[in-house]
Amino acid sequence: MPWQPPVDALLADARVAHVVEDRMRWVDWGRTSEATGQTMHLGGMIGTLDVHGMTPALATLLTMASIVHLGKAAVFGNGWFRVQPTAT
Repeated sequence: MPWQPPVDALLADARVAHVVEDRMRWVDWGRTSEATGQTMHLGGMIGTLDVHGMTPALATLLTMASIVHLGKAAVFGNGWFRVQPTAT
């Protein structure tokens, strides 16, 4: 049976969580395919984002997404992130 996440509850959880410190920045880069010689424009966010008020359910979902390497250009080694609890 497929997993049926409680989407509405998770979205409500995400609305309650709040950014405390944003050390993110956008970075552009490119790569060239060795197979086709085609140049590709890539880019994405790099840095750290401190979020407080995250529920265990939301933290679990984000941790699951990080384990399966869910993100933009994941096949090129991009799109990864880490969820790490902090001491309060």
